[in-house]
Amino acid sequence: MNEKVWLVSFPRSGNTWMRFLLANLLYPDEDVNYISIDRFIPDIHQRENWSGVENPLIIKSHNIWRGEYSDSKIVYMYRDPRDVALSYYYFSQGSWSMGFKGTFDEYLKKRFILEGQYGRWNDHVNFWFGMVNKFALLYVKYEDLWWYPYGEMKKIIDFLSIKIEHIADIQIAINKSDFDELEKIRARDGVHLKKKGLQGRPGGWRENLTREQHDLIWEEFGETMEKLGYKK
Repeated sequence: MNEKVWLVSFPRSGNTWMRFLLANLLYPDEDVNYISIDRFIPDIHQRENWSGVENPLIIKSHNIWRGEYSDSKIVYMYRDPRDVALSYYYFSQGSWSMGFKGTFDEYLKKRFILEGQYGRWNDHVNFWFGMVNKFALLYVKYEDLWWYPYGEMKKIIDFLSIKIEHIADIQIAINKSDFDELEKIRARDGVHLKKKGLQGRPGGWRENLTREQHDLIWEEFGETMEKLGYKK
């Protein structure tokens, strides 16, 4: 089997976007969509898709730690938790999830700041930033990937030792994975349809959070956020 690469993040931190970026780069002649993506870059629970991959085997995971991560390269994505909270709330309202029907304020206080399936946001991030000398590990900040996609993708390509025929293939993959393009594919495939969301852009929390909600997130996670360069 080819070398494993783990694409790890706390949920709603850009993991799916990164899967499309890498899949469109590695499989330029394929129709990469919300159904086929599991074949190109499978989830950790889709072991049936782990074989037959010609390129490095890249596997998506939200788990903080699993023994399978050992001796593998890891790309860790992180994102401003104020945007993560909102994105997670919109996602939680879908029929594919737990179907949370309350307000965002209720979601924030009753679910997001509490320890969920993948722990608390700051525990997840702090764990992986504490692993810097223990793994072949690359950190990718969602906001940097949004504003400087070419440069960030070049770092990832170099880290994973991915060979590409033409340097222009990087920009082609970025264009194919643009938010507007992904929304068209999502609508076509009828997968994970959402009535509302942040459209992927960083800083959406500024127009959506009340002062009380913002201060609650900062009180819980502010110390870690400051370390990562996020400002109050």
